[in-house]
Amino acid sequence: MADRIRCLIPYCRRTKRALPDLVTVDREGYDAGYTVTTDIAEEWICHDHWRAVPAATRRLLAAAKRKVKRVKTLTSLLVFSRVWARAKRQATEGAAGI
Repeated sequence: MADRIRCLIPYCRRTKRALPDLVTVDREGYDAGYTVTTDIAEEWICHDHWRAVPAATRRLLAAAKRKVKRVKTLTSLLVFSRVWARAKRQATEGAAGI
């Protein structure tokens, strides 16, 4: 694992210290008894580019992250992943001026 994480936006040179935020979730009906462990903090958007993400998406992302940590189900992890993908897309578009 790297000591530092770069901002996701291309050509942004900002970094932060890597602090893993591991979450273990149950795979529910897919494979009973099996779990998936993932690091939900392996990607990062710096503060300058985070401002390009609309407040509604930021609130939704925070709620999804809280739910993953609380409920620990595969469905909540998939919802978090979709909201995170939306936030990444919006931050990238904002940085590009789209």
